Amino acid sequence: MIKNKTIPVLAVLAFVPAVALANGMTGVTFEGSGCSGGSVGHSMSSDGSRATMIFDTFVATQGPNIDVSEEVKTCSVTFSLAGSDATGVKMIARGYVQLPAGMTTKQHQHIISVKQGNTVAGFDGPIARDYVTVTQGTLRDRHGDSASFTIQLQLEVDGATGTAIGQATIDSLDIELAP
Repeated sequence: MIKNKTIPVLAVLAFVPAVALANGMTGVTFEGSGCSGGSVGHSMSSDGSRATMIFDTFVATQGPNIDVSEEVKTCSVTFSLAGSDATGVKMIARGYVQLPAGMTTKQHQHIISVKQGNTVAGFDGPIARDYVTVTQGTLRDRHGDSASFTIQLQLEVDGATGTAIGQATIDSLDIELAP
């Protein structure tokens, strides 16, 4: 009976991409005003090739009687890796933006150490809708450096007028490693 249970596990491992076993994500940490302690739920695939984060408090807001510290929110997300070889990285951020006329927002996402790993999405009010942004590139070989990479996320809302309130969110972030 033990052989019957072992064979399917070995068959599954045969289909796991080599990059996932050699360079898979092994851990994640968060730091910033948009991802304060305990406000991010996350999960990682068993082979370390995919991760999902759900943000509870990544909201930038501007309007009357709202503290200026709420206008810009940031989060630095650092992933530990099993190896330091070059690896493809794809990041998908999802959020919501609601702005009155005259307000704007920018959502920045940057994967440090990735060629072409920077995306800035801008929105002008009036607008109220979900959005999706995608950044991808190749994480450079770190030549013995720390086996990790960092994503910098930022939201900013500008242009408050009168009694209007505007806000933007980052609700989730999906990361995928590829050969």
